[in-house]
Amino acid sequence: MENSRTKNSVYNVLSSIGIKVLTIILAFASRTVFIYVLGAVYLGLNGLFTNILSFLALSEMGLGAAISFLLYKPLAVEDTERIKTVMAFYKKCYVSHQ
Repeated sequence: MENSRTKNSVYNVLSSIGIKVLTIILAFASRTVFIYVLGAVYLGLNGLFTNILSFLALSEMGLGAAISFLLYKPLAVEDTERIKTVMAFYKKCYVSHQ
């Protein structure tokens, strides 16, 4: 059978679903062990720090992926000026002290 985009897309969707289910099961198992071993207070602290990290990841909002996408063509055609422009934008986005 030939490798088609549809076949690859279905494979990606199924693997993503499988990984998500596995992540949910492992999160439940780790929380259960956490409660029994360390108690609910430590689980609360763990949840707090997890939420803080999730918020920080959300604030990025895919900007890194978008910048990577913008670099595909300039890297392929070796357009150094465009690469410099995109990387300067990357620096402005991620470096807070200028």
